[in-house]
Amino acid sequence: MEEDISILLAKLSFSEEETKRVVSKKANMDNSKGYEHWAIGKLMTKEKVNREAMYRVFISLWYTKEEVNFVAIKEGGIPVKFCNKEDRKRILNLSPWLFDQCLFNMVPYNKDKTMEDYDFSHSPFWVRVSNIPMEYMDRDLALERDRDGGWTEYMRIRINIDINKPLRRVVHYIDHEGEEFVCVIRYEKLPRFCYICGLIGHTTQKCKSR
Repeated sequence: MEEDISILLAKLSFSEEETKRVVSKKANMDNSKGYEHWAIGKLMTKEKVNREAMYRVFISLWYTKEEVNFVAIKEGGIPVKFCNKEDRKRILNLSPWLFDQCLFNMVPYNKDKTMEDYDFSHSPFWVRVSNIPMEYMDRDLALERDRDGGWTEYMRIRINIDINKPLRRVVHYIDHEGEEFVCVIRYEKLPRFCYICGLIGHTTQKCKSR
């Protein structure tokens, strides 16, 4: 893309006004350090989303110490320019981020990569795995009181999910004695997905598997 633009510009003849240069007056500024504060995001959906509204919502939710800006580019990526490195680290650690039930997947920005080089196929999610025998649960066990006043036991785990594959509903656990347990998976902050094929990014009405 950048090469195509360079070729087109080389063929242009500029007017006298267009040949005037804009000179930066900021001295001792190392632009390379700014890239360390950035992330690159992508909306993992084919649905139409109001991006300007999304930017406003995220800015209001993130409570960053310093300013953050979004820059839309044609290739589908959205550079997120944090002015503070700690802000970026915290926001990435709090992923996933959803807008209008659509996943906005973010990864650290690398100035040497093109949009095609970024891998948005995986996203971290918190999941709750229930129906695990008590004796096999570790110290990360969480207890949640249900609506009937009883206790629901589950294990809460943060995992990276391949969003190009159908969401798993259960996991089969076999103990050391060979006994099998079917454990149910519940996802936290789950984005819009298809109930037919189990994929994130489209709804049942638009599934090609129908």
